[in-house]
Amino acid sequence: MYFFRASVTDVELWLNDVHLAVEWSEFANCHFRQRVKPITNEHGFSAQGSFANRQALYRDCVFERVRFKLLGGFSMSRGWYENCTFLNCRWEGHFAHDASVVDCTFHRPDERLRVVRRVQARAQRDPWQ
Repeated sequence: MYFFRASVTDVELWLNDVHLAVEWSEFANCHFRQRVKPITNEHGFSAQGSFANRQALYRDCVFERVRFKLLGGFSMSRGWYENCTFLNCRWEGHFAHDASVVDCTFHRPDERLRVVRRVQARAQRDPWQ
């Protein structure tokens, strides 16, 4: 699944069995979901990719059960996440060095601590810089 200079609104996207690449795109009121198990498909591959290979903007989106992981999962990369909700996401070996998380809600006790601590210093920048 590849998004380049896309503007996406009010869409539900299932991330099962996909390779995701996003560049210079905007998402508003979207719902990203991933099944919990099985992690790999019948060919032994897991869903993976980047929510922001280049800058991407996510406003008022929901991320449900998304597996954020550098290998075999999804990366936040260079995304700007504003007023988003993260429901039961997994953060295994994920580092959000270039992501900005602004006014987001995390529904799992350990999620906010692991993510926001790494990105809060960048939270006031322009989403397209």
